[in-house]
Amino acid sequence: MTVPIIKQSCPLCASQAEFKQFDLEARKHFRCPKCVRFVITPGAEQIIGKYSDKQKEYSESAKKQSAEYILEIKENASGRQPSLIGEPVLRSTLECAK
Repeated sequence: MTVPIIKQSCPLCASQAEFKQFDLEARKHFRCPKCVRFVITPGAEQIIGKYSDKQKEYSESAKKQSAEYILEIKENASGRQPSLIGEPVLRSTLECAK
């Protein structure tokens, strides 16, 4: 089954980008001309606009990942206020990035 490619503004830099949903729609794999590639969860995507400093930081981090890694951005809901976590993960462990 082919996963559709959907066009959308990049949540990090607002450039025209595209994504594929995977992991039962729990994550999106973005391809952006400016940020290159990254993965983001729906929860993180909903709140990232409140953190302009994180948007720039994660955009820069996504560009710096080696071929074996991809930046994954997710929501950290363990505190009183939601926050964001961005960390490199092995691409081989993600269904979307193989």
